Amino acid sequence: MGCKFLNRFLIFFVVIILFPSFVYAEKTESLTILYTNDIHAQFQPIRAVWLKGRPRIGGFAYIATLIKQNRARAKHSVLLSAGDVMTGPPVSRLTGGKAVFDLLNLMGYDAMCLGNHEFDQGWENTVKRMYQADFPVLAANIFYRGSDIPFAMPCVVFRRGGIRIGIIGILGRHAALETINKRLVTPLEFRDQIGVLEEWVPKLRPYVDVLIVLAHEGKAGMQSANAEGDPQRKLTKDIQVAATVPGIDVLITGHAHRGVETPIVVPGTGTLIVSTYGLGTRLGRLVLSLDAKSHKIVGYRGVLIPVLSDRIQPDKTVQARVVKWERKVHVITGEVIGRADTNLFRDYYRESSLGDLVADAFRNAAGTEIAMTNAGGLRADIPKGPVSVGQVLAVYPFENPIVRMSITGKEILRMLEHGASLEYGMAQVSGLSCTVDFSRPAGKRVTAVFVGGKPLESGKVYSFATSDYLSNGGDGYTMLLKGRNVEPAGVFCTEAIIRFIRKIRRIRYVSLNRVRVRKANSISAVRK
Repeated sequence: MGCKFLNRFLIFFVVIILFPSFVYAEKTESLTILYTNDIHAQFQPIRAVWLKGRPRIGGFAYIATLIKQNRARAKHSVLLSAGDVMTGPPVSRLTGGKAVFDLLNLMGYDAMCLGNHEFDQGWENTVKRMYQADFPVLAANIFYRGSDIPFAMPCVVFRRGGIRIGIIGILGRHAALETINKRLVTPLEFRDQIGVLEEWVPKLRPYVDVLIVLAHEGKAGMQSANAEGDPQRKLTKDIQVAATVPGIDVLITGHAHRGVETPIVVPGTGTLIVSTYGLGTRLGRLVLSLDAKSHKIVGYRGVLIPVLSDRIQPDKTVQARVVKWERKVHVITGEVIGRADTNLFRDYYRESSLGDLVADAFRNAAGTEIAMTNAGGLRADIPKGPVSVGQVLAVYPFENPIVRMSITGKEILRMLEHGASLEYGMAQVSGLSCTVDFSRPAGKRVTAVFVGGKPLESGKVYSFATSDYLSNGGDGYTMLLKGRNVEPAGVFCTEAIIRFIRKIRRIRYVSLNRVRVRKANSISAVRK
């Protein structure tokens, strides 16, 4: 008798304790939003050199496994990308991005917005990729120049069960103008995203329960050997957009490679802003709880799931497709052209051994006194050992020709000051040396410059080489627009690097003494 009473009591107790949860469950529905951004064709895992044990992280087949697991657990879900799926390992460039979109189709993406790197092989190629996609590729603020003809779909509406989901895509005007080579998008214009969203959000809002904006905007990610490193960009533009345009429930952003571990809640509008670190090292998951009747958002849970490739079984179908595409390009990428005596790493904030190598290759190819490349253009590191063509294509994945020009010492100094502002990373140089004092204000940090062992002369004209992207003012290097006698050097950037490595065979960059730095308290204190 005592046992029966005790059992009944326990059952009653459990029911009483769990009753609110049952009631809550009946009154709510959930929507799981899975997302990536800036995945940059990183088919294979990368070594996390910044973590203990240097584990492997990322890789399409491993992300695919996590996507399947999370979708299996979710009653309603969508898989979205905030752009920059292209440009990274050479399989993207050598297939015009066809391999990338083949994998995205296989992984089951529901929608994406265009990123700036979707235009790296020209707007015509972008059109091909949009037609290849089995899902909508969105960009509400891109139009054919001088018209109201849209370049891409502005928005799309899905249903998941009874939940109506509206998605708008944008490529921020600043991101487009600062980071896309102008010759690649000649017939297109990029309009201010806030004005476009102020038009589209009120149009879409009455017809959807959840409104998501996929945004590729703000400042570019800081390229370094640490894919999840600090400091990171502030999401100033994203917060401004979300605060200015009411009615956006979720803003998934890309371009900055800023990992948002806990969703940012924008004051006033309540918009949730989320983003990953890029390169496929994390899968974003945001679970929205919706009132079952009104479908109003009543709660949320957000997390970035590490893609721990050493602990996850790869999706066999996706992995087989990755292998297929990589075999197709191996005849080009597999050729060994030299050997590195030490690891060649990037550094967004300082001179780097990889930056020295690339700048030297540019100067050698163009036959000039000085050469420069941007820190943001270096997209992979070269480990100690044999160096292949594929590794060079990963380091510099852009189809940019080298140009030579005549430029004054005054503009060279302005160029170095722009690099020392760290707005777009330290300029990587060849043929000159300088001293930078980070305790001084931006614009006055370069305290000494020498060219060929002699002090830089403001009025003297020097021969100079760089990519056509930078010569046209890319990454904010507008002072290079004042160069004279601009002419092609007759070689593309990657070709110049390959030729240079073939020439020297052994790569030995040990001492870094071209940009001498007087230390500030921290990089965080001096960056923008």
